Amino acid sequence: MRKRGSKGSALVLTIMISLILLTLTTAMSFYAVTEVKQTALQQKKLQAHYIARSGADLVVKWLTSMDSDQASDFANRSFPVSSAETPFGNGSFTINISDNGDILTVMSTGKVPDTSGFVEDTVSVVLNKASSGGAVDIEYAIFGKSEIDAQNVVGDLGINSSAKAALSFKNKNKGNVDGTIYIPIGADPDEVINNKPDDVPVNHTSFPIYPKLDPASLPDPESIPNKWDSRNYYDGDVYVEGDLKLSGNESIKVVGNIYVTGNVDIQGDKTSLTIEEGSIYVYGTDIKIGSGSLSGNIITRAERVELSGNGGITGVLYAPEAEVIIGNKNKDDDDGKVIGAVIADKVTMHGSKSSVTYDPDLASAVPIIVEDSTVTFEMGYWK
Repeated sequence: MRKRGSKGSALVLTIMISLILLTLTTAMSFYAVTEVKQTALQQKKLQAHYIARSGADLVVKWLTSMDSDQASDFANRSFPVSSAETPFGNGSFTINISDNGDILTVMSTGKVPDTSGFVEDTVSVVLNKASSGGAVDIEYAIFGKSEIDAQNVVGDLGINSSAKAALSFKNKNKGNVDGTIYIPIGADPDEVINNKPDDVPVNHTSFPIYPKLDPASLPDPESIPNKWDSRNYYDGDVYVEGDLKLSGNESIKVVGNIYVTGNVDIQGDKTSLTIEEGSIYVYGTDIKIGSGSLSGNIITRAERVELSGNGGITGVLYAPEAEVIIGNKNKDDDDGKVIGAVIADKVTMHGSKSSVTYDPDLASAVPIIVEDSTVTFEMGYWK
């Protein structure tokens, strides 16, 4: 009896072990099949990614190799622009290009066949749209390419630098900025902004290209109807050979553009230059306005612009290469003012009363024309 019982127990144990082994074998086989499928799917996904990347690379190379005329024609198309499905290797890619103002976004979707249909992956790359010349949009109270030290600003501020403390304020008083601060995409606000005023919003953006004033844009003097002399009123464009200096309570009005081959210096409490239906183009290196005023746009390739002694500008100061200094660091009550906008490389505001107030009407009243408008595309970054 015991012998037969032992045989029965051994049989049951054998069956149980066999069932366990069968279950483990089945589980391992299922796991192995799943791993094989997952590995194959990952390989397909990787293939789709590289096909999408190759398609985006081809489009970027095509866009950035365009000359300015081709790029300008492309920029004037209706967006978004999409391609047909393009065969590539053992798969294909499709391109979609969207226009977001100052940037183009190229989205490429790669696709490879799979037993269940297709496997897809998408990559995106951003290209900067570099504008040169033409009418320039003025959207900020102050735009600085590399550095701003500001106070008493009414309107938005833009700093196109990710450097530490590229944008600084003298104190954290919210009244220092009545607007929004814009910094480059990817920049750290805590690094870029020093002493940020409380409760002032910060946004990231891509900034437009502010083209330089081309020396070749100076018209032929013989084509300009007026030469600068002792008049107080000029009807039509005016040509100034050399420096333009005003003082002694002079009050001069020009209906048209002024072209100055040298520097500009305006002094005197009651000295004023008013420009209507035009702008003053300054091709020299320095502009000084102290205890005087200029009403109209200044478009210049100057390296330095100074407003002090209650000197002021009513209009747009377009000086993308210049260091602009508003106020006098040695006189706290010195009152340099701009009502309009400032575009510069560096902007420094001194004293306690210096201010810049954005006026959208003034910013758009007379277009800022630098030269013929062209567009080129430059590589930005992968998303």
